[in-house]
Amino acid sequence: MFEASKDALRRELKEELSMSIRKHILIGIAENIYHDGKQKRHEINLIYSVTPSAYKITSKEDDLAFSWVSISKLCEIKALPKSLFTAVTKWAKDQKSFMVY
Repeated sequence: MFEASKDALRRELKEELSMSIRKHILIGIAENIYHDGKQKRHEINLIYSVTPSAYKITSKEDDLAFSWVSISKLCEIKALPKSLFTAVTKWAKDQKSFMVY
């Protein structure tokens, strides 16, 4: 609560993955409106590129698995919103920040 997004990023990565980061940059913003099967949802995500201190991922969540994925393979992942994965792939090529609606 009352936490800057960069501080929340560091905290969440530490809490969820035991990951510390050396560097981070905000690369884009994504707004997503969807239905989860029960109700309509609305989310706004701040997308960061991070440089971790180490590349070992240790999930602290029993029901979530995490893995490293090459940016070239990002659009092959079956996850939503697809437009976000397309925007991140484009960012990797041109380094221009983005907004996804």
